[in-house]
Amino acid sequence: MRHIDLFSGIGGFALAAREVRGDEYENVCFCEINKYAQAVLRKNFGKDVVICDDIRTLKAEQFGVVTNADRCGRVHGKPEIKSAKGSHEAQREPIASVGTPALRIDLLTGGFPCQPFSQAGQRRGTEDDRYLWPEMLRVISEVKPTWVVAENVRGLLSIQDGMVFE
Repeated sequence: MRHIDLFSGIGGFALAAREVRGDEYENVCFCEINKYAQAVLRKNFGKDVVICDDIRTLKAEQFGVVTNADRCGRVHGKPEIKSAKGSHEAQREPIASVGTPALRIDLLTGGFPCQPFSQAGQRRGTEDDRYLWPEMLRVISEVKPTWVVAENVRGLLSIQDGMVFE
């Protein structure tokens, strides 16, 4: 089972998936902006785990994932990991390689920011800088995973007369 974990936090979705699937589990990448949470992810998943720190720059091609464009005949191989000297930051660069099996993602998870929708906040919805659902949807559209698990607050259903949830 190959997994991409967006808005990872300390990796709750990934820990659960690894517990259930054991040796059949592979995390392709995490996407988490918080440095402390990144440190916890490295502790729990290894110092070379791939962590993208901004969903707005995450592209499926970075990981050799089959994307919509790939379905038109372009295939990427599994990427190499290049680490900066003395740093725990790992970067993956795509390697175009026809004939190399491209990754298919089984599970994509994410708890996109709830502040724009939460009853406890100002409920600015799409006007909030933290409104990142469109970025998660973009990644879902690129990756076309078998399963998507998204988590958010109840206020998502009612904000802006249900337009956001729709």
